[in-house]
Amino acid sequence: MDQSDNQPTIYHIRPATLSDTEYILSLATRVQAALTASGSLQELTPSTLDTIRVSIHNEEILIFTSIKATLPAHLTPTGSVTISPFSPSSGHGSGSWEVDEACGKTWFLHSLMLEPSLQGNGVGKTFLKEALKTLEQRHGAGTLVLDCWAGNEKLREFYEEVGFDLVGLFPEEEYEIAVYKISVGA
Repeated sequence: MDQSDNQPTIYHIRPATLSDTEYILSLATRVQAALTASGSLQELTPSTLDTIRVSIHNEEILIFTSIKATLPAHLTPTGSVTISPFSPSSGHGSGSWEVDEACGKTWFLHSLMLEPSLQGNGVGKTFLKEALKTLEQRHGAGTLVLDCWAGNEKLREFYEEVGFDLVGLFPEEEYEIAVYKISVGA
């Protein structure tokens, strides 16, 4: 057994760079495969190398990394998240969601992805909390909105445990989505 497996893991969040593009695309493939294999109808926002590059250029993607305390030179990407301005006309949210945009900036969280092997251990909560702190540091107070398949009880519980409030359930084509929001920097 590798001795580094018993060492504490330190997590860090950073802005994505263009060198992360392939990792983000391959992570999306692994996460979507794990969702599908679990029977979830949850679908990640489709990404291409070009859309990922644009989001990186717009400073909308964060990378979550881990490092073993004994191997400080070995930073390993473990997840990514995209946080864009709330803009229904750009596909980042919906005007029917009853989200009050009058209270400062409103952001839309999509494509929150964590390596499937790390899911279920509290790492995702750490990642999301760090993403919220980073959003506040970069942009100040506002509201962060997200959606997920309403039938994904595990994911909905995850968001509620982090502090998101349910805005409501909204019909999509053949299913419902659950929309959540959280105040940032309030």
